[in-house]
Amino acid sequence: NEADGRPVIVTYEPVGLTMLMGGADVLNWRIISREDAAAVLAPKRGDIFSQYRELYGYDDLLLATSEGYVFYSVAQGADYQADLTRDPYAGTSLGRLFAGVVESGEFGFADFEPYPAAEGSPVAFLAQPVLQNDEPEVVVVVRLAIGDINAIMREQAGMETGEMYLVGWDGRMRSDSRLSPETHSVVASFAGTVAENGVET
Repeated sequence: NEADGRPVIVTYEPVGLTMLMGGADVLNWRIISREDAAAVLAPKRGDIFSQYRELYGYDDLLLATSEGYVFYSVAQGADYQADLTRDPYAGTSLGRLFAGVVESGEFGFADFEPYPAAEGSPVAFLAQPVLQNDEPEVVVVVRLAIGDINAIMREQAGMETGEMYLVGWDGRMRSDSRLSPETHSVVASFAGTVAENGVET
């Protein structure tokens, strides 16, 4: 890391030189290159992370250092180059998820809740730490897309008049209703009340 805490990518190439002064000595040097990780990994058309996001239909894919600095984002939204350990992100679902996976060293999930970098819309996250010597080096985060969840839940499975939907522990929608999308969508449910926009059964 540089002094400002931003990650860098360091590469080196050994260079061996034979010197013929009074014998055959070998001089071992290294060519070292240091570049800002965000610049090296900046999303480019067709890069592997962009392809992964597109293939699986995620809203975004982010990479963060174990200290919380988001040095890569396919979408490059408001949380790109943010610090997940400080406000306004530390108290969000992503901030809490990040802290949890860094501490545990294991995969984690954050349920839907309003997220500032998505203009307050509810989003959910999956996170996986990448370990080196049993210590998190980087955390890979994906932001789930409501559209893909809706596509799964709208499979009719022989129902002509009914529907299937997901509901969280708090009574708020986790997928959009097919029959009442205006009042019983994930966005409407988090913006309104459980009584009017959720499920209390």
